[in-house]
Amino acid sequence: MLQCIDAIKSKSDNIKIFLISSHTDTETLIQKVAHQTNVMAIYLLDHEERFASTLNHSITKLHDLYSDLDSLSIRLSQDIKSFIHYTPLSISTFDREKNENTIRDLNKANARFLWLQLLIDILIKTPYNDQEKDEMLEECRTHYKDNSTVLKSIKEFSQTYKSTEALKFYTTDSFLYRILNRALRTENIDILFICRFFLADICNQLKE
Repeated sequence: MLQCIDAIKSKSDNIKIFLISSHTDTETLIQKVAHQTNVMAIYLLDHEERFASTLNHSITKLHDLYSDLDSLSIRLSQDIKSFIHYTPLSISTFDREKNENTIRDLNKANARFLWLQLLIDILIKTPYNDQEKDEMLEECRTHYKDNSTVLKSIKEFSQTYKSTEALKFYTTDSFLYRILNRALRTENIDILFICRFFLADICNQLKE
């Protein structure tokens, strides 16, 4: 926990932090970091409902307790989208309208990238099994129901796919590449959630 606190305090105010904690001493963690100006919100993942009776709910940055990752990720994505939309323009030495618009666009782009990184990180850490793979393939079949060539590729994928081949499927112009890229561009949380096992396989391959 001390490493977490030190890491938060070492970040500049330009780095905005949406903190998720499931630490047993969450009360201490909140007291130490809630006053930090770069901490935008604090979320508690409490599978066993250990914190409900002891937590100080008067802390404005505390955005409730969550018993599962699904509900937490939905709230987190909503909050980050609101942050992207309502974040004021940073103070700048530029005073021309063109430059101000450029900075505003850059701030929004950076915040959107941060939102996507956080969302993917949550998704790939969410437990999954073979049922999730079947659910993803069923979504793909529905999407490409009128394309016999793609349906054949989906069938082949379901029979031969290995987690060590995720990058091969993603870097080719496959049905997964097209569906996943569209979901990333449009920030479609439902599709990204369905594809989380494939996202996890990609990330694991990149780490190797």
